Amino acid sequence: TKSGDNYLKSLLGILYLFDDGKSHTNFIAKSDCTCYRIPKASIMEYILDKPYLLRQLIDIAMKFYNTTIIRTQNKQKRNTVGLLCQFLLEQANVVDGKLAVRKACTNVEISKFLGVHQVTAARIIKCLIDEKVIVRCKNGLTILDENKLKAYAYDERKLSYS
Repeated sequence: TKSGDNYLKSLLGILYLFDDGKSHTNFIAKSDCTCYRIPKASIMEYILDKPYLLRQLIDIAMKFYNTTIIRTQNKQKRNTVGLLCQFLLEQANVVDGKLAVRKACTNVEISKFLGVHQVTAARIIKCLIDEKVIVRCKNGLTILDENKLKAYAYDERKLSYS
């Protein structure tokens, strides 16, 4: 997921420069974007001259690593609630002082991204709404209780959705 709020995070595949230099993944743009191809040598020269950028890249890599570990554990445990809640947290941005998930994240899109049935995604979202963790609004979903959503995402709290 890419957004323009952090220029380093918005660079698609920046971490791949330290591997083979090729990204084999898709991305979701949270806002309009323009893509440029920057030669690997140019960006490496620029980054290596700025230690604070290297530190930021390490921070980004660790956040990605930790998110991947949590997602993997949720998949292994078949914790669909955790996967969906984690996805909502990852997609959320502050809009008008509130944490919100954009309207493009429909039940269908969420289910496709997570590899779950769209009825399952819809049931979980309905339960989260009933629990007053999230609410539907004209621009998508607004997160009312981030701590509760995190507790579901990290499997510290259970949600029955059947």
